[in-house]
Amino acid sequence: MESMGEKCFKNLAMRSFFQDFEKHRDGRIIRCKMHDVIHDFAQFLAKDECNTVRVYGLQEFQLEFSYKKARHTSVIFDVKNHLEKKKYTWPRHRPGANFEAVLPPPVAPPGTDMTGICFRDQLWLNSYPLDRNMVFDYFALSPFYDWTCNNEQLRMRSIHPLDISQLSKMTGIEYMLSEVMEPHLFVIRKQKRDSPEKVTPMLSYYLLDGSIYQAPLLCNIFAARIGRALYYIQKAFTTAASKLEKIGYGINVL
Repeated sequence: MESMGEKCFKNLAMRSFFQDFEKHRDGRIIRCKMHDVIHDFAQFLAKDECNTVRVYGLQEFQLEFSYKKARHTSVIFDVKNHLEKKKYTWPRHRPGANFEAVLPPPVAPPGTDMTGICFRDQLWLNSYPLDRNMVFDYFALSPFYDWTCNNEQLRMRSIHPLDISQLSKMTGIEYMLSEVMEPHLFVIRKQKRDSPEKVTPMLSYYLLDGSIYQAPLLCNIFAARIGRALYYIQKAFTTAASKLEKIGYGINVL
């Protein structure tokens, strides 16, 4: 199945269906774009069935279009730096039509708390092996990756992004592979390098069976544990106070 798909892809590439190819170090194509002419032609053919409406910061709006054959409509809210609650009125459409509202979240700057999200690219995992040589290329696809890091500069120069002999000569943000248990667990540490000997750890990320997570900070773990302990202590005092009131004693609850 994979060889047949690769054959079809090569046939389409030979006919200029795709452009802007990005190749891996071993020569394999890992990313490309549909040719502009093909993209415009596909949009022309599907204009009566697929529609995209972009809304820029409006608090209230009404969708109006005259496509009687529309089966799929995407509404993209461009809210830029903040999320707003939107009020909208869907137009009348024929049965079976599919309307989809896409509300993109604001892009979090690198280094912020992203412990609530997880990244996984199953297509990439099905195409490439997840080992110490390829794991950084996979990590670079995630939203955790800082494109201004020194590793990216090495990638642009066709040097392995984890080459410590090159990273030690640079200063700034970098990523290091700190723990490896192929192919199930990888730990990547984000750090700031001030000199060949001086580095300051910033954040850690772990890849568990292909899923990437940001490790929580130790201070956040302590705060969560202390908050939970205080909650149960207060709950115990409240329960004790209610029982003492029934037998005629009074107690002040924290």
